[in-house]
Amino acid sequence: FDPRTGGSDFVEIYNNSDKIINLQNWELANIDNDSISNLKTISYVPLVMFPKDYLVFTKDTYNIKIEYPLGKPENYFQMSTLPNYNVDSSTVILVTNDSVAADAFSYNDKMHFALLKDFSGVSLERIDFNRSASDATNWHSAAESAGWATPGYQNSQYNPSEGDGSNVSVEPEIFSPDNDGVNDVVNIHYKFDAPGFTATVIIYDAKGRQIRTLAKSALLGIEGIFSWDGISDSREKARIGIYLIWFEAFDLSGRVLHFKKTCVLAGRLN
Repeated sequence: FDPRTGGSDFVEIYNNSDKIINLQNWELANIDNDSISNLKTISYVPLVMFPKDYLVFTKDTYNIKIEYPLGKPENYFQMSTLPNYNVDSSTVILVTNDSVAADAFSYNDKMHFALLKDFSGVSLERIDFNRSASDATNWHSAAESAGWATPGYQNSQYNPSEGDGSNVSVEPEIFSPDNDGVNDVVNIHYKFDAPGFTATVIIYDAKGRQIRTLAKSALLGIEGIFSWDGISDSREKARIGIYLIWFEAFDLSGRVLHFKKTCVLAGRLN
């Protein structure tokens, strides 16, 4: 959404189903005055998307080829125009030919990895397709090693987590938030036997100092994930070391559950 000077925006979608989807008369849109607006038709002719396929929509496929030489141009599709996706924040909406919002993503520039010096040309990537697009912790800046974007193929930050079957589990236990595309985030997976839990998730350092609040009184589903990118509430990188993950959940019946998990933030020693 923030291309380099002279560059073009792009929106990538992924078919996370086992169905073949025809995108004819589907649309991209944004939000204006709290309503879906500025709808732009993707294709007026049949455009078939097979299961697990990626497609990139842009108004300048040649520019995307030049900007991201590691991309897959065979999965690029040029539209005559895109909705306006602002540099600071906006909402991307994918609308079916039945006028149903298939998915939506509200982004802002603060969702980028805080230690990057420049966000221009850097794609925000979804970590896990089975997690909601509205979960801000499910997004991360593309890795530098991948050229800052992976148009047309698997995200450099793709990192699905299945958990270990317990109520709360952490994966990986050692992570290194240096934006190289390898274990850049730690995933905190939760799974309960019933819906209706509300949770607060806080990260503390080894001295007991509060570093990051990942969730505060968040209504949970039966199963889900929070991710931490090693950045503190003050938008600074946390120090190398051991961190305590405090996970508190309660429901309306008065049941309160407490979990303490640890993870290790690793990095290079200069």
